[in-house]
Amino acid sequence: MRPVIFLVLAFTSVYAVSLNTFWDESDTKRLSKVLENVLETRHDNIAALHYAASGLKLLNVAPSAATAKKVCEIARKADLTNLEVLYHASALSGDLTDCALTSIAGAQVNKAAFDKLLTTAMKDDSPSNLAWVFNAAALLDKAQGAKYFDKIKNLVSQADEVGKRFLQFDGGLTTTSNAIHGIMSLAEQQGKVPAITKDQLLLFTNYLLSRKHVSTEKSAFHLLSALGVLVNNHQLVPVVASLRGSVMFNRMKPIVIAVCNVFGLPVAVSDVRVDIIPQGQTSPVVGNLRLTQSQAYVALLAFVGV
Repeated sequence: MRPVIFLVLAFTSVYAVSLNTFWDESDTKRLSKVLENVLETRHDNIAALHYAASGLKLLNVAPSAATAKKVCEIARKADLTNLEVLYHASALSGDLTDCALTSIAGAQVNKAAFDKLLTTAMKDDSPSNLAWVFNAAALLDKAQGAKYFDKIKNLVSQADEVGKRFLQFDGGLTTTSNAIHGIMSLAEQQGKVPAITKDQLLLFTNYLLSRKHVSTEKSAFHLLSALGVLVNNHQLVPVVASLRGSVMFNRMKPIVIAVCNVFGLPVAVSDVRVDIIPQGQTSPVVGNLRLTQSQAYVALLAFVGV
């Protein structure tokens, strides 16, 4: 019988879980075109401009200088007495280069009053509301945010499992993305692993990645915000560990394993070991085979076993 390869990976810093797929360059190219078109054509909708500009920033794609200047002018001329407009204009100011809004410079938030407002809002424990509360609470001081962090398990318990493949909340992509962003942002603020298991995070992330073909700026913004926080945190980072080539062992060819995060970027791995098990059996013919790092793969972290 032909031996089949199984692998075990050890990660250096964060508590990592493994996925089956990731966001690749073709996804970035496709979605960036959609978002750039919004910036060029939707000048009557400041919310759409905000979502598009933020989405491009999350993709690390810069709009043209002319487009950015035009959108910034729209933000500066917006009616900032309207709180919703102020929110979107402020976001645009942060996403675009040299786009400060002088009328709100130096503005401060009364965090005590804000905390009190969020405490009251938390009485509504629906997933959509808790998701927004957690995102807002992540902006508070660590001491103030602690009581919200303790409620994460309440939110996670309300998730629905779909076909043993995904976890999501009522409200679909927007609520699920907001929830993951809020959970991980609070976890980062508190410096603690949130009340979510590895398997749960895996299923949530697989759901998010299954929605990567979104076509609207708002959906793209929420999706990319959630995926971004899954990369940029020190608590839980989902990774993709994939075998390059056949799962069948061939003594004449190296074993190549690639490891990356949800955006296809390298992940620090301290050790990769492989068990080689004949098909139909449970005991390895070669066990705990250590793989050495390859210098040939620059896009993904890869290992080659000989």
